[in-house]
Amino acid sequence: MGSQFRIVVYPKSLYRCIMASESSPSSQSGDAINVFQILHQHRTSLESGPDHISTLDSIIDLGNSYADQEKLSEAESLYKYALEGYRKSLGQNAISALETLDCLGIVYSAANKPEKAKQMYLTALDGKLETLGSDHRSTLMTAHNIGKFFADQGRLDEAEMLYRLVLSRKMENSGSGHVSTLITMNNFGIIQRRQGALDQAEATYQQALSVGLKVFGPDHTVVLDTISNLGCLYEDQNQLKKAKNMYKRAMTGREKTAGPEDISTLDVASNLAALYQALGRNKKAQRFYKRAFEGYGKILGYDHSRAQQAKFGMMVSIHRSPRKSHRLLKAIYGKNRTIPW
Repeated sequence: MGSQFRIVVYPKSLYRCIMASESSPSSQSGDAINVFQILHQHRTSLESGPDHISTLDSIIDLGNSYADQEKLSEAESLYKYALEGYRKSLGQNAISALETLDCLGIVYSAANKPEKAKQMYLTALDGKLETLGSDHRSTLMTAHNIGKFFADQGRLDEAEMLYRLVLSRKMENSGSGHVSTLITMNNFGIIQRRQGALDQAEATYQQALSVGLKVFGPDHTVVLDTISNLGCLYEDQNQLKKAKNMYKRAMTGREKTAGPEDISTLDVASNLAALYQALGRNKKAQRFYKRAFEGYGKILGYDHSRAQQAKFGMMVSIHRSPRKSHRLLKAIYGKNRTIPW
């Protein structure tokens, strides 16, 4: 199966967001999501009032949860409501409003709406440049997200240019041991890998891994992302045993920190399945494909593309030779699929 690596996006308030529409979510008709129905379902407290900043922050957190599960319509509606509230209470260029635009850009990218995503990112960037300046953490966050957007569009040279710029600014401002610096360094390695500069990508990953282990330890998210991406790189180089070792390290860390049914854990399980299949260990491959299929199905639905890929992997591993089926899966699904943080 196509190796699954993580190009990380901000924010994690900061996970995904979107721009205000003409009407509030509570007045939308048809199949649109009603924000207050969602809040009622989750028993979210509105004691401070629906437009209080603390309520809007809670709505963002709930949107993040839906975005993590790829429930994009729900996340979009929640982010739109929060954005409108932030703008009314704090102003158009308040940091909370601008970072919500970043979130919306990420949702639109995930929903394959690149023009809307670009509009969100550029509006956020313009506001942050005007209000915060070019070296502010939040401005660099948006530039980072635009780099990820370029990568998703196959505009690798532009993505590389932005990541180089953002990485140099972060190194100057925060140093190599800051988590945001390591995230950008990790993503820069992904771009190098996709450009075919595998030796350079490995050097970038190893630098990020060395610093991450020293500063954060073996189980931090950014460290596990880097280990997984090294597995993808070794797979590209046909060093399948080294790739397997990286994936197993990532799997152990994911199970410990995120749990066995988290999407990030299932992504590593899917990668391990493809590796075991390529190594001729079909029973193990089928076991990991089954785990990925059932986990994706439970979280995302059995018709979701990830669940279907895992299901197809199970079928292919039964009927084809290991190397041939591994190549077939890569040919069908590709080896470059980004997973938002």
